[in-house]
Amino acid sequence: MKEVKKAVFILFLIMIMLASSGLSSATERNIYVGDLIELKITTEVLTEDEVREKFRDFEIVDLKTVSDGFLITIRTFEAG
Repeated sequence: MKEVKKAVFILFLIMIMLASSGLSSATERNIYVGDLIELKITTEVLTEDEVREKFRDFEIVDLKTVSDGFLITIRTFEAG
């Protein structure tokens, strides 16, 4: 009986490990130099000028004001 419980426990751990590794790889994507990156910023505090200042190291392709913040599309040309 002890061996059955131990086997069930090990099987359970293996299933959890497989499920968690599958989730992380499904959401993983490489970002390459020059890719457009779209971010949604939810804020009631920042202004458009402050958002532009925060992302000054990137090329801001588009910045839209939405009801609960901003949608910003940026591009970078430097690795790192």
